[in-house]
Amino acid sequence: MSILEVLIILAGYTTVLFLDHEVDINKETCNSIGGPGTFSKLTQLQHNLPHCVDEHSKGIPINKINVAKIPIYHTSCLGRKAISGCYQPLISASKQCLNITESYLVDIWQNMDKDLIAYTCENEDKVHKYAKEYTAECMNEGILKIQEKCLGLNSNPMSPIRDISQVSCKKLEDAEDCIVDTLSNHCSQDITDVVVSVIKILKTNACSYAPKHRSRRSLHRVVRQLAMSDKMDRIEEHLKTKCIKNGLESKKLEDNVLKMKNCIKEKPIFFVPKHIYIKHIDGCTKEVIKMLKACLPEKYKYLPQLIFNVFDSMISFMYDDFTLISSELTPCLPKLKSEESTTEYNECNRKVTDIVEDELVDTKEKFCERYIHLNECFIAQVKKQCSPSKELTKFEQDYMNAVKRPCE
Repeated sequence: MSILEVLIILAGYTTVLFLDHEVDINKETCNSIGGPGTFSKLTQLQHNLPHCVDEHSKGIPINKINVAKIPIYHTSCLGRKAISGCYQPLISASKQCLNITESYLVDIWQNMDKDLIAYTCENEDKVHKYAKEYTAECMNEGILKIQEKCLGLNSNPMSPIRDISQVSCKKLEDAEDCIVDTLSNHCSQDITDVVVSVIKILKTNACSYAPKHRSRRSLHRVVRQLAMSDKMDRIEEHLKTKCIKNGLESKKLEDNVLKMKNCIKEKPIFFVPKHIYIKHIDGCTKEVIKMLKACLPEKYKYLPQLIFNVFDSMISFMYDDFTLISSELTPCLPKLKSEESTTEYNECNRKVTDIVEDELVDTKEKFCERYIHLNECFIAQVKKQCSPSKELTKFEQDYMNAVKRPCE
């Protein structure tokens, strides 16, 4: 969403641009994520939207002007609330067709609209003056210029909301003087005041989006910690060694493991719904599990399926607790990675397990006992290093439930 789009919405022009410019909603994807009939429901709601807007606009004073051939409307506070209510069912239905990342973008769009409505209702006279005083010169020489000059955004008026995430909170905080200087020669004081207020609304929403946007990258860094991938990597090597000693051709095993890993990369985690991602992982790992089971000594045949069950359980947990991990764990990562925390974690590992690095445990019970203890060491550090909250407590409980689930 561009600055111009925000100002158009502020003036009262209701739209659902995110459907056309932000996310790719098609019938197959929509019905796959939301279930049969989801896409039909969405298109029907989209078809009904103009009628709803017209109905709720009856009897409400509307001033229509044209700025550079772009229609801009001003409605009352009551009208903005009523019209906003028209597209809420459409937005809710669209989220059933979106992955986590796209849903966050729509959440930000909704929050921004809510904040803009509140601002409109609290400043009706000022916004009304803004709509009357808005000129082509102000738009072309002022509004569009501040996007590029003050915020470093694409000056294209249809630039997407994701551009907002490229602007740091610091830059938005520092932009006010630049905005005032840029607008002062081309726009009225009323418009300048409104734009500065809108920038503050943008800042609030951009800063709320940025941690969630970054949290996906942080989650990728944390995945190895959560799933104990360092130890799983060593177990993988031990399994391959056992299989090769048992007669399996080394190149054949390596080729299949590489094929599995490349297959998994085809669908990035969090960009598809949980059930689709887990189904994808299970399909990619099926052949390797079968091969390992066939080549391992009898007492180790339980391990391949158990290990992949561990990953399935952890993946499910990360999807279900995505918001908790983003808000509670990600800010705490620097403390968890500190020398003090790492030393204590490693010491805990040594106390609770007597695993010999080059050996595998020969029963599921032994593996699970040690696996659970090692993860309790991790949670002990979370409790010590992270700020306590009921959300963090839920994360800790959900995490340990995910750890224990494959061992049940």
